[in-house]
This record gives sequence, structure tokens and C-alpha cells, in this order.
Amino acid sequence: MSKEDVCLKYAQVLALASTIVVQLEQSYDIIDEMSRATDINKVLDGFNKLSRLVTKVYNDIADIASNENLQKDDKINKALHRLLEWNSNLSSFYENCSKNKDFLTYVKIFTSLSIAPDYISDYIKEILNR
Repeated sequence: MSKEDVCLKYAQVLALASTIVVQLEQSYDIIDEMSRATDINKVLDGFNKLSRLVTKVYNDIADIASNENLQKDDKINKALHRLLEWNSNLSSFYENCSKNKDFLTYVKIFTSLSIAPDYISDYIKEILNR
């Protein structure tokens, strides 16, 4: 797999988790800041903010799953898994892609994918809003 393919893969995988966070926390402002970033430090600030929200959303989903006896719900488990993988995927994205001349392009791909809801984020939002 080429370096470009690896960077694209990590941008896509990170977006699977951030989509849940963005939809539940309405954190479009963080995504907007990241998409306009012209240097890596602004991007890292955005990832730092998202990491805090990933933890909050993970705890919210885990709490509702245990309170409503949804521990075996496939979509809940998929969401929790995506959020649990955030740290590892973010670390790999930074390690493998931050020095790539197209890093900010991969960040823009990540931010573009993070904005749109998917079936998991929509389902989780529905459950949390009950």
C-alpha cells in the first residue's frame, strides 16, 4: 500500500469516529477550523478538541447502552468501537502522514467526510434523544 493510500485510509477511518462526535455534539466549528488550517499546529489543535469530545461521546453512548440494556446492539457496539480506535488511528495518521507534502489535503478529506451523517451517527443520535 502506498503512503498516499495509507494517509487516505486513516483520514477515512478517523472520519468514521468523528462523524459520530460532530453529529452528537454539533461540533462543526472545530471541523471548519481544521478545514481552513494552513499549518499543522492548527490541525493538531482541532484534533485535540475532537479527542476530548470523542471521550465525552464514548462515555455518553456507553452509559445509555448500559442503562437501556443495549450492550448487544450492533450499531451501538460499532459506534463504541470506532470511538475506541480514535487514539490509535489518530496516532498512526500523524506518524505516517504529518510529514507528507499533501497532509493538509488529507485533513480536508477527513473534515469533508466528518460533516455528513452516516447510519451509525443517525441511529446513536436518535437513541440519545429519546
